[in-house]
Amino acid sequence: MPKTCPTCNGSRRVRRIVSRAWWQVLLRLPATLDELCVDCSGIGVVKGSPEEEQEFEQGRQRNREELEHKKAAPATASFVEQPEAADSKSDKHGEVVRLVEELMYKANKIGPAKKLMKLGSAATEQLLLALRNGDDGARTFAAVALGQIGDLRAVDWLIAATEDRYWDVRSQAARALGKIGDVRAMEALRRALANEGVVVSGPKHIVANRLTGERRVVNDMSDTVKSNIRAAISALERGDRIPLDFRD
Repeated sequence: MPKTCPTCNGSRRVRRIVSRAWWQVLLRLPATLDELCVDCSGIGVVKGSPEEEQEFEQGRQRNREELEHKKAAPATASFVEQPEAADSKSDKHGEVVRLVEELMYKANKIGPAKKLMKLGSAATEQLLLALRNGDDGARTFAAVALGQIGDLRAVDWLIAATEDRYWDVRSQAARALGKIGDVRAMEALRRALANEGVVVSGPKHIVANRLTGERRVVNDMSDTVKSNIRAAISALERGDRIPLDFRD
């Protein structure tokens, strides 16, 4: 299992002492130089022992098998559904469809997103459609809801969303993957972190937590995206998950 690089302690950079000429000493030029860690190639993590790597791969395989089992379960169900249960399921599906339509076509998206989260995995399929076909806001809130629900069926779709054209969709998709905790997302998250653009200076933006309302000012949206990607990677490396934003 990947672990924190012992050389840079996860900071991805190391400080090297450089030799200085006498005139450089007089000018008080720095005697150290920060550079990317060569042991982890500037990633911050390195491979663990063979035993740890084997355990990591076994965990990944267990996740795959669990996902396949859940996909196959509806097709192999042997019970006969009672009429009352069928009516209840139909009502719930209708509610999900209505809420997803509100999410996609109305200005206020927080309300329907929270209601969809409470419906749990019954809302997953419709939320996946919103994640693929909605506008920027709908795709963003669909990613938030899918992370809260934690259905493994959403993993592949959320991985694809880490390459979305809109920064907030990429950010919330990464955070959602960290909440679900499926190790299949590790490689995609590292790739997303490497591909996320770096802007040294730019306009300021006010970023608000979508559920708590807390606001903060950032200079570049890439910083926000990278922060959520790193948090997701860190959680997966620990075999943990990012805490849910709210609970019932």
